[in-house]
Amino acid sequence: MTDETTPDIYEQMQLPEAARLDERMAKHLFYQQPRFTRRDEALFTKDIERITLRYALTPETTHLAPYRDDVRDYGDVLVLEIALRSDARRQRIAELFWQYLPRPQVLIFEAGERYALALALVRTNQADRTRNTVEEALTMDDLAATDAIWAQLAYPTIPATDFYQLVRGAFDRMSVEKARRELGLAGLDGAAARQALVCDAALAQEIAELRAQMKKDVPFQRKAELNMKIKRIEEQRKAIHGGGRK
Repeated sequence: MTDETTPDIYEQMQLPEAARLDERMAKHLFYQQPRFTRRDEALFTKDIERITLRYALTPETTHLAPYRDDVRDYGDVLVLEIALRSDARRQRIAELFWQYLPRPQVLIFEAGERYALALALVRTNQADRTRNTVEEALTMDDLAATDAIWAQLAYPTIPATDFYQLVRGAFDRMSVEKARRELGLAGLDGAAARQALVCDAALAQEIAELRAQMKKDVPFQRKAELNMKIKRIEEQRKAIHGGGRK
């Protein structure tokens, strides 16, 4: 929520005023379909307070053209704000939006005075063309309304002639900024930033699994072996981080 002294994140993103809708959307429009399980439905009824369609970027409200090929359909882009009661299962909620809503979306989750920004590159699922397949996804957590990322994603500053270029451009900027913040890396392009983030996340997951094994009732020698393996992986993470802090 914002007040008169809090910057409007959408003003910082400089999205076209003609595209602004601010329409509240009924949650049942999303979850009352055969593809949703009872557990998925519970995410909408219990975890989500409200869903607001803030912007619909279309050819009529922007200077951009639709993009379509054999596996992608970027005819427009929606900007959805999702107010959460609980953010414990936020990633799963994002996946459901990306998989089942036929139009590409920028998801902005709001919990109190903090935000999370989520964006994905999607393509049509070739086995089931009513679904999307998430190719790559990024989330930036615990953002304030004053965070610099909103201005970094300012619509007029992203070179694009179609909606796919717009989403890819925003995705690259998020990748670069996320790598800078989390890994201390600068001077990377979007692809290199994502590769570093993916490698670091995989190593962090491996460490977590090894530590879980150490908590089990295993012989001392085995614990020593696991500890040495963890130290080697931590050194690999340090190399990704440029020798900085993890």
